[in-house]
Amino acid sequence: MPGRRISADFGIRARRTQWTTLLRRVFFQQAVDLDPNFAGGYKGLSKPQAQTADFRGRDLLEALKSAEALARRAVPLDGADAEARSRLANALYRQGDYEGGLAGLRSA
Repeated sequence: MPGRRISADFGIRARRTQWTTLLRRVFFQQAVDLDPNFAGGYKGLSKPQAQTADFRGRDLLEALKSAEALARRAVPLDGADAEARSRLANALYRQGDYEGGLAGLRSA
């Protein structure tokens, strides 16, 4: 029954990923609450926000707008952070702003 084993493995990985996403959101929110000028906190929050839509936990557009807002908050706090720019570009691209996404990637 290899199909069942693969299906069970996939289910465990999916649950583990959902759990990891939840933990990321909690820990990065705590970091932002402790230091509102910590760019890494906003950058860290933007990824799980976008991922919640992938797990069907939220509406896709709502999740991406939230991820975009968090990444936009991180970029001016640390202008040299390429990962924050990349997260912003990804959120823009996934919302259909292809030019904005590509421009963001070029600046990352």
